[in-house]
Amino acid sequence: SDLIPHIVLHGTNAFFVRLDDSAGGARQFGSEALLRRSALGALAALFDALPTFFLGPTLSRLVSSEGIFAGSLRERARGDPEAVAAFEAALADKSPVRVLLPVLCTAVASPPGPGDDGLPAIAMLARTVGGLSRADLAPHVYGIVSALFAAYDRGDGAAGGADAALLATIMKLSETQLRKLYARFREWRGELKIEEMEGRSVRRYAFWKASAVLSEALKGIFLSCMSTVIGDVVKELEFAASQLCRYSKPSGKDGSKRRCTSMGSKGNMEENLRPLQPMFWCLETALKADSHDGGEWIRADDGKRFNSLLTPLTTLFDAKIPKELPVARDDGADRTTTTAYGSLVGGRGTSGTGSLVGCLTALAAGGGNERYWKPLVHAVVGACGHGDRAEVRKAGASALLSVLRTLGEECMVLLPECLPVLSELLEDDDEDVASLARECVQMGEDLLGESLESSLR
Repeated sequence: SDLIPHIVLHGTNAFFVRLDDSAGGARQFGSEALLRRSALGALAALFDALPTFFLGPTLSRLVSSEGIFAGSLRERARGDPEAVAAFEAALADKSPVRVLLPVLCTAVASPPGPGDDGLPAIAMLARTVGGLSRADLAPHVYGIVSALFAAYDRGDGAAGGADAALLATIMKLSETQLRKLYARFREWRGELKIEEMEGRSVRRYAFWKASAVLSEALKGIFLSCMSTVIGDVVKELEFAASQLCRYSKPSGKDGSKRRCTSMGSKGNMEENLRPLQPMFWCLETALKADSHDGGEWIRADDGKRFNSLLTPLTTLFDAKIPKELPVARDDGADRTTTTAYGSLVGGRGTSGTGSLVGCLTALAAGGGNERYWKPLVHAVVGACGHGDRAEVRKAGASALLSVLRTLGEECMVLLPECLPVLSELLEDDDEDVASLARECVQMGEDLLGESLESSLR
């Protein structure tokens, strides 16, 4: 019996090599998929036939980039996820949790081997965690999180797999445990200092992307965690403004218009701004969850949270965003007709990935009354009246329309302030801007039940 684990190990390694060598010939006869499924099924049956614990001594080599995460196996098995899942399940069933989880964590934390992107190990960890009870998981939580931190540090963990594994882990925790773990996550990311943030985005991006996943999934439960990072959100917004909106002294008569004089270096721009969109989505989903609960969270402390966010958010209307900046857009969104500014600021094609307009709309929804709506609408109207850039006027008009739609009848008290700028936008040289203005006017007329034509002259 002592020889069985070694036979399994050597037999498995030989299988990986044989599968890789045989697939080329099998492909010529169109039987590669059949070979793959049969071979994986045979291994699954072998594992299933073994008594529990027999794989223990060799598990660390099996569950590694030299074993089941070998690039050769993964490349050949991409088209047959069911066979791979059955294979991994059979392996996991014969491995006690207290043995399997540390081995999986080591595999996740280790640099991927040739042809391995690191995601198979993370995916298996997420599936394993998802099937555990809270009691079985408890001793391993911080080992799992430390392994995920290592994956995030490599830059490949934020591709989705590590976020799913983190969420699977957190779903097993209490709210108190969630707050402690999130505090550790924030500590790992490090303290944010605007003067030191340039060129250091790997951890910031991973932190905000994972936070967005947690916020979207946990909704109101996540707000206690969000309370601890509102100051960080403000710093991210101010840092983005420092990169995109460097201004001279006010040039308008009323001091409202400012002229952009310089920009951050283009070489670092993409790296510096990577965390901005996932941070937008994290904030937007948190604000939406709060608005569904009545907006008490954003209005807490006499509106300090609301006011701390409003100015740095609306400052970004004036951002000059490079057209080639990568932006995550919704599935099916037309990427050829929308600029990076139009998506990241204006919210076109980014309703599920994060934008400035999305955040402002959710902020308005949580405001709850005229005290909070008025300064927000005033800032949006200011963007609508931007004389130099049509894309800013378009983003402002999009924000105004979105806010009016969200607030519905409650927004009627805001219409008088909007009408003068809408009157100007109806005659805008940019047809997209004029069209958005017409939609805003139509929205107002529908709510009032009467024409606004006389008020727009």
